Amino acid sequence: RSMYLPKILPMFTFFLTSSLCLVAHADDLNHYDLKLESLGGVHYGERLDQVQNRLGKARSITNPMKDSINNCDKQVMYYDNDLEVEICSTPSRTTVYSVRVVKNDKVSTAKGARTGMSLKQIKSIYPNSVTIQEHTVLIQDNKTHMRLRFLLTNRTVYEISLFKEKKDKKTRKRDKKKWNF
Repeated sequence: RSMYLPKILPMFTFFLTSSLCLVAHADDLNHYDLKLESLGGVHYGERLDQVQNRLGKARSITNPMKDSINNCDKQVMYYDNDLEVEICSTPSRTTVYSVRVVKNDKVSTAKGARTGMSLKQIKSIYPNSVTIQEHTVLIQDNKTHMRLRFLLTNRTVYEISLFKEKKDKKTRKRDKKKWNF
């Protein structure tokens, strides 16, 4: 029996449960315009050179990994302020694919939400957010499928992520249902 199994198993179970719950509740999310939202001043889809001009050089960068779904090479860049920026590179451009911060109250969203805040504080900043099983607060832009996610422990935020929901049959069905003009 591995000595790491007791440490890894609860984390794996949490992330698996969290992912399943996010999929199950996606249709219940209220629309919230996230096109101006950022995390640590970094916006989804922003060019890498803009991020580097603002944050400087990354402390470390992962090796590129081919993403066949998005037809790009992905890397994660780690900055001194503990911001994690995932980039997607094609031959013509390199843009931000997701942004994440864990347990750093110096990095905030555009509206001022930070790790360490209570669930009540997050709900007052983002009143249209949906709480899922007391460990996830989710805000979704139904037009662009961007999401702002807060992960909680003991009703306190420990992680914030800004990303785009993957396109699949369900998102296309929601697009057709809600935005067919």
